[in-house]
Amino acid sequence: MNGIPYANAPAGIGSTAGRGLNLVSRMHTAVHAQRAARLAPRWTPHPGFQRPAANRRRFVGNVGNSSFALADDFADTMGVLRGSTVPWRQGIPNFGQFTVPGPGGISGTFNDPGLTGAPVADRALMVQHMARETGMSQRAINRWLTTNNTDLHHLGGEAVQIVPTRVHQLHHSGEAQRLRGGGWFMSDPRFEGDTPFTEADIAEVEKALGRNLPKDYSDFAKAYGGAFVGGMIDGSDEFPILCFFGTDRDNGILSMLAIHSDFRDEGALPIGRCQLGNLYVLDRDNTVHYINYCGGNVTARKVADSFGDFTTRIVVQEE
Repeated sequence: MNGIPYANAPAGIGSTAGRGLNLVSRMHTAVHAQRAARLAPRWTPHPGFQRPAANRRRFVGNVGNSSFALADDFADTMGVLRGSTVPWRQGIPNFGQFTVPGPGGISGTFNDPGLTGAPVADRALMVQHMARETGMSQRAINRWLTTNNTDLHHLGGEAVQIVPTRVHQLHHSGEAQRLRGGGWFMSDPRFEGDTPFTEADIAEVEKALGRNLPKDYSDFAKAYGGAFVGGMIDGSDEFPILCFFGTDRDNGILSMLAIHSDFRDEGALPIGRCQLGNLYVLDRDNTVHYINYCGGNVTARKVADSFGDFTTRIVVQEE
């Protein structure tokens, strides 16, 4: 079999069926998504939560806990209908409308007990499950997934979805992170952790700053310390970020406060920098600003409404 048969593929995947989605249907979809967003309980994204880049478009309600409306050009890239939305629940996308049936009659969504959140090990468990259900070898299952350009998506708990690779490219974290046992901060591949902050470190920074730190920042610091990033905010080269400041006495966060006494006096905390030495600063109202010293003129631009929002928008290009 060469590829997923178009007859078995959802409309918009591998076919042109339904491309003429009429205006009434699109309006109905949008109204339904907005209503669901209003009714959905509020959910606060964790610092390790990963969201699609801003140019993929937007959540219609609570970030990470409502439908994500796709930009038309990205919908085309994913091979789905323009006007499509992807529902998210507590940081996890549900690709149910785009699933495809697996080999041997396996449903596009199936349950596999024993998943632990370790990505490589869990994928092996999923393949083993599919092999048992079909009587095929694991090698044959892997060959089928590759030939049919499909990925295995961990939806939550025991639930697994078989989705086209180009659909699965919508950037996300997922249930795997939650199951790893250390909260949303552990094993986030975007951050190379350094010595974590202790409670004493947090207290010392708060004393020097003259105010309490927001929980999303202190939780991140206690998990990753002065993490190396090497990424960009929203994938934009206007806002590169090299690393966060750690506890190092010479180049850490306390030395930054000593050097930048103007920030300290205003209750603003330098939290990270780019390759050129420009700073990211957590202001007194806990918004994040990019301070650019290049070109002889110091400029400040707000880049995020909170530290949690800031970390979700960091994009690190895969090598």
